[in-house]
Amino acid sequence: MNDMITRIDADLSQPNKETMKYSLSDSLFIYESVSNAVEKLDHPLIVFAYETVDNECITFVLHYAGELFEDDTINDLLDVTNELLIQIANNQITLMAELNFLPTKQLNKINQWNNTDKEFPLNKKQATLHQLFEEEAEKSPDKVAVIYEDVQLTYKELNEKSNQLAHYLRSISNIRPDDLIALLLDKSELMIISILAVWKSGAAYVPIDPSYPDERIQFILQDTKAKIIIANKKYIIRLDPYDLVKIEIESISTTVNDNRNNENVQPICSSDNLAYVTYTSGTTGKPKGVMKEHKSVINVVIDLTEKYNLSASEQNVEKIVLFSQYVFEPFIRQFLMALLNSHALIIIKQDDIHDSNRFDLFSNTYKISYLNGTTSILQGYDYTNSKSLKKLIFAGEELTENCFNKLRKTFKETIINEYGPTESALVSTMKMFDLNEKRINRSIGKPLMNVKCYVLGEKLKQLPIGAIGELYIGGIGVARGYLNRPELTNERFLSNPFQTEEEKKEGKNARIYKTGDLVRWLPDGEIEYLGRNDFQVKIRGIRIELGEIETILSSYQGVKQSVVLAKDYKNKNTDTSSTKYLVGYYLSDNDIIESDLKQFMQMKLPVYMIPNRLVRIKKIPVTVNGKLDARALPDIDFSINEENYIAPRNELEMELCKLWSNLLGIEKIGIMDDFFRLGGDSISALQIVGRLRQTIAQFDENKFKDCLAKLIEYHEAFRVRFKKHDGNKYSQYYETNIDSKEINLVRIKNSKSIEINFETELNNLLNKNMDIENGPMYMVGYTYDHGDNGSVKVWFFVHHLIADWTSCRIISEELQRLYTGSDFGNYPLAAVAYETVKNECITFVLHYAGELFEDDTINDLLDVTNELLIQIANNQITLMAELNFLPIKQLNKINQWNNTDKEFPLNKKQATLHQLFEE
Repeated sequence: MNDMITRIDADLSQPNKETMKYSLSDSLFIYESVSNAVEKLDHPLIVFAYETVDNECITFVLHYAGELFEDDTINDLLDVTNELLIQIANNQITLMAELNFLPTKQLNKINQWNNTDKEFPLNKKQATLHQLFEEEAEKSPDKVAVIYEDVQLTYKELNEKSNQLAHYLRSISNIRPDDLIALLLDKSELMIISILAVWKSGAAYVPIDPSYPDERIQFILQDTKAKIIIANKKYIIRLDPYDLVKIEIESISTTVNDNRNNENVQPICSSDNLAYVTYTSGTTGKPKGVMKEHKSVINVVIDLTEKYNLSASEQNVEKIVLFSQYVFEPFIRQFLMALLNSHALIIIKQDDIHDSNRFDLFSNTYKISYLNGTTSILQGYDYTNSKSLKKLIFAGEELTENCFNKLRKTFKETIINEYGPTESALVSTMKMFDLNEKRINRSIGKPLMNVKCYVLGEKLKQLPIGAIGELYIGGIGVARGYLNRPELTNERFLSNPFQTEEEKKEGKNARIYKTGDLVRWLPDGEIEYLGRNDFQVKIRGIRIELGEIETILSSYQGVKQSVVLAKDYKNKNTDTSSTKYLVGYYLSDNDIIESDLKQFMQMKLPVYMIPNRLVRIKKIPVTVNGKLDARALPDIDFSINEENYIAPRNELEMELCKLWSNLLGIEKIGIMDDFFRLGGDSISALQIVGRLRQTIAQFDENKFKDCLAKLIEYHEAFRVRFKKHDGNKYSQYYETNIDSKEINLVRIKNSKSIEINFETELNNLLNKNMDIENGPMYMVGYTYDHGDNGSVKVWFFVHHLIADWTSCRIISEELQRLYTGSDFGNYPLAAVAYETVKNECITFVLHYAGELFEDDTINDLLDVTNELLIQIANNQITLMAELNFLPIKQLNKINQWNNTDKEFPLNKKQATLHQLFEE
């Protein structure tokens, strides 16, 4: 049920959290055995579920803050709840992964949002990218196509130069479709000529950044099996070790000019062939090449041309800056949105990108109208003096609300947020913000034409509107796969289970790409981005979304931008495993008091999500592609500064410092050090207390076995068994007695080197020997001489049918108390299952209520109930504080009891005490 709630009630109230001042938790689920009158609960969304005394039905009541939730949102939530309850009622024992969370009504909505099918214009149906460019060159031969510093090429000149190089490539090699030609080039007009020439030759290009280390260049050349590489003169020497044709672009430009072969090259490839292969980082440490086809890219160009009003015309000539490096996906988008629409492509040097003043001069000099880049870079510019810029387009990184609001102060034109992984051509979804529109969520917009988006959970099941799942992308934009990586391709590019019969006939939408991005559908059909799967970290067993912490940290006054990472730290001098800490890095113009910042975050986040360290940095480092370079952020030294170190003065302080050191993984602890600043938290503080209470002694196996026997006798759950009946139905019963000799205890000595294997062995033993009909339902084991200090480590494996995590924690504490000579404290009775207690209470009330209560008491209670029900029926929406709990019949009784009026005797009516005394 908790997992279902996690999927469904995903922080729907976020837009108004600041003003509503609700408590930390946004939603609450309460399951009671009987209906209870609940006083004010400070949650915007509460679901009550209670069962009737006779167990005939369960009633659900949903309370929500009307000022936070739209009616459609609540109705969607109720539809999902109703769908789940029907399935659960019809299938009392079923795997949660097999439940369908998506009602038909919502499925129809999502299918409508994914109804993005649109035919290409006739001239583009079977075209390739270079053929579309050739059409533009024929229509607008004298228009300026490319500008780089002092070089300016018209469409005719660019087409002829690329034709000359393409003919040369054909002459030196028998090029076939899908052949790969590598490029090792700096930004210039020669880069554009080379890419067009590769396409015209029939091959696909592979961009290699000159800043790459030699090892990475070697891997890409070997992986692609490229026979030709086009490079700048200064990089040719780096290619000496490789056996392939090396073309020096500066020299060959002069050579091919002499041939004067300016005619378009006879095409040999189609729109289904590769256009380029770009390499992205791989989880194995080796980059992976993503293969893109011409038709996938053309689809995006057609759609964005219409959406951004970029259609070619004599009056409409835009200046689009080539901002990104050619190894990065936005490059191809910037390049083609200009050259496939007869606009001017202005190439900017990398040095000008990273200097805001130089970029401002560049932008105004060339009258740039469209700017597309990553958030990390674009947010650093001041657009106050930008006279020509019409559209600011963000891609590659999240456009945060904080960044958006900052930009709106200086940029008064259209802001666009594009989303698209490398494995799906260029752009998959897009959100356009008009001048007065605010960013109230993390929307990445709607799918582009011929693109399908699926929000899926386990077993590739579609999730309902508002539920968080992983984004899978289908349609024409999906890449062919990873070059020479069939296993990885099959892992990330899957057969589309939602492909329709019509799509199968037409060969469309056959595969979907698993993005790893967490998203959800919004009620208006847009998709909200919530972070990466791999940006979820687990700290002390709790899953944490780093993006959520960054959002809160960035919202603090004075913080311009932030990054939160989970860092591992291990004390080299101890056997403790590495400890994971949260570190928050932030940019700010002014000094910020760290304690104030932490206090602010504590008001917004659970304690386990508060960064252990907050570090102010001068700038957010970015990679060559303009994305966050997490590795370049400063490492945190959790050791203590010598000048602040005060050594322990006595044996007690030495023992305490040693305990801190072992628990926090820090080598040197001083007596004045701050436990929480060192990375401690409330949980580790409790662990310190627990360790202080322990007494180190020789482990007594027999005593430990006796303690286990007491524990098992005390807790009925350990004696639970399940008897199987016909039809795969089970009934629960209890084993009467379990002899201590039958306790499942496994011992392995000197386990330091095989600790992991031991844990696995215990788990396997439990799975192998587990018998829900006859037992055991648990397994206990220990390692002796753990950590070479004579101590013992105990494992307690319990079947999930008889205990949950909280129960295991209680069992662990009780076992420790028993072993150290204590008992079960204030609990003399045996621990009995909640269901048993509930049934006994019901039986007691039904049989003995008449002996406990007078008829008048019961009648009074019924009168109050009747009074309340009448008011509720007449006023369906009312404040509980305004309900009248007092029936007229009882009010009359009370008034009668208060009827105590009686006159004074005549001689005492106006008398005082001393007058009465005198009488």
